[in-house]
Amino acid sequence: MFCSNCGSEITDNQKFCCHCGSENRNYMANSGTQIIHNNVYSPVHTNTIFNHDVLVNYLNNVRTLEFAKNKLTNEKNNLEYRINDLGHKREIPKRLTDFETPLCCIGIMAFIFIVALVIKILINSGDWLFSWLNFIQPVLTFALWGTAIITIFCLIWIIYDETKDQKRYVNETNFEEERIKSELYEKENLSEILSEITRDLTQTETLLDKAYDINLIPQKYRNIYAAYFLYDYISTSNVNLNEALFHCDLDEISKKLDTIIEQQREIIMELARSNALNEQIIRQNEETLKHAIAAENNTALAAQYSQVAAVNTNTIATIQSYYFFKDGL
Repeated sequence: MFCSNCGSEITDNQKFCCHCGSENRNYMANSGTQIIHNNVYSPVHTNTIFNHDVLVNYLNNVRTLEFAKNKLTNEKNNLEYRINDLGHKREIPKRLTDFETPLCCIGIMAFIFIVALVIKILINSGDWLFSWLNFIQPVLTFALWGTAIITIFCLIWIIYDETKDQKRYVNETNFEEERIKSELYEKENLSEILSEITRDLTQTETLLDKAYDINLIPQKYRNIYAAYFLYDYISTSNVNLNEALFHCDLDEISKKLDTIIEQQREIIMELARSNALNEQIIRQNEETLKHAIAAENNTALAAQYSQVAAVNTNTIATIQSYYFFKDGL
């Protein structure tokens, strides 16, 4: 038979669909059992009898989703920073060369040239007052020619630097236009990636909320530190969730795990990807969850098992669709 909600194949002896968590109406009709509609379960009551394999599977999914949320959030923040840093036009100065030195030199040479020329004219006028200055005629001639040559040199200097500055400005302007064009293209591509990452993050957060809505983990322990600790603690022992929570000191854990989480995030996500693509592991998990659902006589607990199974199915599908896995980000 098939689930009336999601269409997945289920058996008559399953109280709930292990793909979406919906009630199996045929089971109710066959068994006469009345389903308890209650979205809130007491972790204190159920943890003591909760199937260990189902609990490990659930915590593994929660841990994976928390690590995925952490990675996607970092990817999103980095992309947003890169996108905001691209496409900004840089102001290019039209002139970098300092012309103060050659202009001052031209001014001094012009002053000397004028003074020398005036004195030379007065001497050549024949006035007896200036005739005695005839002996400085060679100096005046040298000063006139010297200042003229230096002035011409300074003008050539200015023209050369101005031409060089114009070429520099044109080259930098062309380079800036190419840079802007390239960055806008990169910005467009990164924006598309950002939309994919944002979609994955939203999907992960939604699925993580559904996982926590099963209400096995108290509100204060719904974070990446507790998820890492609880999975590690329970998967390596036979304790129940209440005992693990008793030893979960978040302040101490967060101090120790910051570096570990940063180091192991990529490893855990790559392992999660491999498991999500491994058909044998998927089938083993599904069989374990189906068996737990079918064997459980407690209706409320069976409902929790079915919700765990649904989270497991959706987690696998979500990981398989992650953009950063497909494109190696």
